[in-house]
Amino acid sequence: MFKEITSFGLRAAALVVIQFIAYAFASGIVAAAGFGLPAPKDQSLTAQMLLLMCLLNGVILGLLIRRSTMSGVRLIALVFCLVFGVQTAMSQLETLYFNSVLGIPERQLIGIITSGAITAVLTSIGAVLLFRRRWTISSAIAKGSQKLSSRQWSFILPPLSAVYVVVYFIFGYFVAWQFTDVRTFYSHSSDILSFPAHMLNFFRTDSWLLVFQAFRGVLWVGLALVVLAITGGRAWIDALLTGGVFAVLLTSQLLIPNPYMGETIRMAHLLETSTSTFIFGVATVWLVGSKSGKASKTVTTIAW
Repeated sequence: MFKEITSFGLRAAALVVIQFIAYAFASGIVAAAGFGLPAPKDQSLTAQMLLLMCLLNGVILGLLIRRSTMSGVRLIALVFCLVFGVQTAMSQLETLYFNSVLGIPERQLIGIITSGAITAVLTSIGAVLLFRRRWTISSAIAKGSQKLSSRQWSFILPPLSAVYVVVYFIFGYFVAWQFTDVRTFYSHSSDILSFPAHMLNFFRTDSWLLVFQAFRGVLWVGLALVVLAITGGRAWIDALLTGGVFAVLLTSQLLIPNPYMGETIRMAHLLETSTSTFIFGVATVWLVGSKSGKASKTVTTIAW
């Protein structure tokens, strides 16, 4: 056990270094092309938070890849889809929707997305090379497991998307919206309405937000399936791992100071999104697994 923990820790530390270099390399490329973000005011704090983010991401990616029986290019591709999808695509979709408030210039948005793609490629390659298993044997392989049919998906996808919308608005109001700075930032008022009045006001002033978040709910389900493709999705631990991957990869970047969102607002969103995406990830995998009738599978490690 001690040997396993030590080995995992050393690999996670190596991945932290790889990620840090990847972020610096990607930032340098977009800055040279004129798409970079303004230089941080406190570079020391930014570097510390970047290291913390890399550590959190490295640990969760290590746990994910160690649970996989795949290797090679296929695993790298799936990890890339997950890292880029959660860290960049899902976060920047919301940035685009709320950019009238955030005010991020178009060139910098292009830079953020480009930097995210470069970083995701390098991180995925490094993570798989570090954490892949040399060989594994699978015991207690599930019998009678089956994929969801198109008809089953037609029944399960709309409710899952609706669940995401409900979770999004509940945590948005009862967590993030309880912070005065958040209310002032988005609504230019510190007043707080009751939850029913708050939702009614949202639907009156921004009815497209419901449609937009339903669309994001579908994308989150797709990302959960990527996790299941990597892990197999046959045990309760995969549900917890999916929630952990969503929560960590999405929100760890909120630790880093940026010129568009104050610290209180970032921390409010970190608390809101880490809890809501964790719960949604667990619920999605549990529901998909129960509908597909998958049994448990034990993977025994032979060697690294």
